[in-house]
Amino acid sequence: AGAGLGIMAAVSAFSSGNLSLADCFICILLSADFFIPLRRLGSFFHTAMNGTTAAKKIFALLDTECPDTKKRVVTEIPACRPENILELKNVTKRFGGLTAVEGLDLNVEEHQISALIGPNGAGKTTVFNMITGAYHVTEGSVTFDGIVINDEKQRNAMKSHKIVELGIARTFQNIRLFKQMSVLDNVMTGFHSVSKAGMFNIVFTPGATRREEAENQEKAMEILQFLNLQDIAASKAGDIPYGTQRLLEIGRALATKPKLLLLDEPAAGMNSSEKKELVKTIRQIRDEFNLAVLLVEHDMELVMDISEDITVINFGRPIAHGTASEVQANEDVIEAYLGRSDD
Repeated sequence: AGAGLGIMAAVSAFSSGNLSLADCFICILLSADFFIPLRRLGSFFHTAMNGTTAAKKIFALLDTECPDTKKRVVTEIPACRPENILELKNVTKRFGGLTAVEGLDLNVEEHQISALIGPNGAGKTTVFNMITGAYHVTEGSVTFDGIVINDEKQRNAMKSHKIVELGIARTFQNIRLFKQMSVLDNVMTGFHSVSKAGMFNIVFTPGATRREEAENQEKAMEILQFLNLQDIAASKAGDIPYGTQRLLEIGRALATKPKLLLLDEPAAGMNSSEKKELVKTIRQIRDEFNLAVLLVEHDMELVMDISEDITVINFGRPIAHGTASEVQANEDVIEAYLGRSDD
């Protein structure tokens, strides 16, 4: 709907003489969020031709406050960037008669480390699956960087690969590495979503494709060096320790150039010293890669140490939200984890 609105506004502005043909063309391409390559092409022309006037005219024609339904028209305009990079509003997921998540509101600010916690079976991984498009929400909506990616009014959630292209990357509760491939090659697979090379490039411009491959290999090595994994770059992913595989999965996610990193139990299988290093690493990732982090984790010491904002769910329902100290003192949270006395 946002794309159609932007295209109609651009054509209308051109017809009335308020917009040049070139600016009209740019705005149509920028509005095409249903086809990522077209939007990228529009963004290129917008930058190359200093077409800021075109975008401003379109927003003036639509609404100066740029409401939610129109943020998708030109997502590159800084004035319309949302405060929260991720917003879940009244999100519910049902599987037949089973309600896995109900009425969840969750916000993650830019450059923030947030946590979603709860006992086993609380619905935490289900929330991650709705954010990444694996599950379609039954009710509510998921908005990322001003774009609705999962909504009850849509037939399906946005495709997972498109969500990755927008800037969400994740790791998994059960490690999903290519275990027969090298550590380096596992990280390089993450560049697939941001690579410019396709079948056409491989056939007709093989030199450019090889150069991009070499650049990606260099970037992958930089990620491994950042994670102190460069010495095992040639090792098979399946042969390295479990805790190191967790780090490697984070490295592969970083290769997609995310704005939001979802970590599903990143400390699982790690000893106490490895967990302390993980806390430092996550903070360094946030700062060095300029992204936000949302983590699911059962190690409460780690969660309370690293999280700036915590949401707690139990049996799929939100029961608490706040800082670490606020959550620790919440009676509903204490009851969810420790139970309640019958006396």
